[in-house]
Amino acid sequence: MPDQLRVFREKIPQKPLCTNDFNAEGLYRKNKPQAVKRKWIQANAKQYKPYILLDVDDSQSKEYDYFLDNNYPIPNIQIINPISGNSHFVYELMNGVSFSSKSEIKPQLLYNDSRDCLIDLIDGADSGYTAQTVRNPLHPEAVVKIHRQEPFTLGELISNKSLVKSTIKIKESGEGRNKTTFDSLRFYAYRKFNNDFASSLNKWTNHLQETAEEINKANEPGLPYSEVKAIVKSVAGYTFRKSRTFEQYVKDTHTTELQQARRIKGLSVRQQKAQERKELVYNTLSMFPDSTYREIADMTNLSLRTINVYMKDYRKCSLPTIRIDGVTSSFGSSQQGNI
Repeated sequence: MPDQLRVFREKIPQKPLCTNDFNAEGLYRKNKPQAVKRKWIQANAKQYKPYILLDVDDSQSKEYDYFLDNNYPIPNIQIINPISGNSHFVYELMNGVSFSSKSEIKPQLLYNDSRDCLIDLIDGADSGYTAQTVRNPLHPEAVVKIHRQEPFTLGELISNKSLVKSTIKIKESGEGRNKTTFDSLRFYAYRKFNNDFASSLNKWTNHLQETAEEINKANEPGLPYSEVKAIVKSVAGYTFRKSRTFEQYVKDTHTTELQQARRIKGLSVRQQKAQERKELVYNTLSMFPDSTYREIADMTNLSLRTINVYMKDYRKCSLPTIRIDGVTSSFGSSQQGNI
């Protein structure tokens, strides 16, 4: 077995998705020794991706000279469909990228940017390919070509970005104008967000609004302004939150002035609610002067402890007497009932 295929077997998940026939069997999970016998297999785990995978049409014309002549990065592994001529290109990464919720966002954005760059570079690359499964190069019927032994760094792949045309490429997803516009804008946003926009969500939103309007011109007919604006708001908010460093997040949301304003606002709200509860208790007491503390608590849905606290202020006033667990007592007196 070639070294590249041995590495591929080592890096795929321990219990990957696999199948021999999507229509007849569907996708299912098997332990690795059983999964590698299927024609289709999962190469990247959901939260860890050691490969960038592409689905390329008419790939038989894209031999070694195609990549050499155009100065494009050549895939480590090419798995060919002998019937259609399409292929899956497998680019091995020197360091896989973690996509867990606790992982850093920058390597994830760089991974997505590198994949988008390869899609833009290589003719026939399908931008709608989810890369959930790939033709299994370990299957005995697979038609496989090994082009390169050394893995890539993300920096090496993204360095080809200068070869991509400056115009924004519309990424057709096959799910309508709205989805197409959304995908095109988010792919663009992943590539373009930088420190120039990190300090202002409004600035970033305005920039994406202009870009979205340009993308929408390619739609026939174009989306209404309200839908474009909604897409921009969604993409801008998500990428802005995910791309900020922790230091920038603290600077934007936890300054001394902001926290002081929050404390003042919170105190004001708590005081207002406490006053409303007091008035509720006093009004209830004035309507039912013979009520016990427990009855007042039941009528107002407050705790006995809260009623006791409010009664301390209430006793200071000239108020009617009430019955405390069957004992009549004046609030002006020092006598207290058993509650």
